[in-house]
Amino acid sequence: MEEVIFLILIALVWIIFAVVQDLKKREVANWLNFSLIIFALGFRFFYCLFSQNANSFSFFYQGLIGFGIFFVIGNLFYYGRMFAGGDAKLMIALGAILPFSESFFT
Repeated sequence: MEEVIFLILIALVWIIFAVVQDLKKREVANWLNFSLIIFALGFRFFYCLFSQNANSFSFFYQGLIGFGIFFVIGNLFYYGRMFAGGDAKLMIALGAILPFSESFFT
């Protein structure tokens, strides 16, 4: 549970930076969004790699599934002209952060 709280706190910090940058320059830089994706999936992977649970890679797979779901939704919003590119990429990055449940099958 601590790992999920850590990811959510990191996401909040990234969102604050994105909001400030969006208000100042009217765009969100790609490095901000891509670094959140890399950090979130990297943290999930290394947490699973060094975890003591035998069935621990479900935490990493949940991040990949969330990334994929939000990738589709973000692209639909972008091509539907509801979001700009930076907003869609930030949404995709948040998909890698958000947990779905404690267990992979629920």
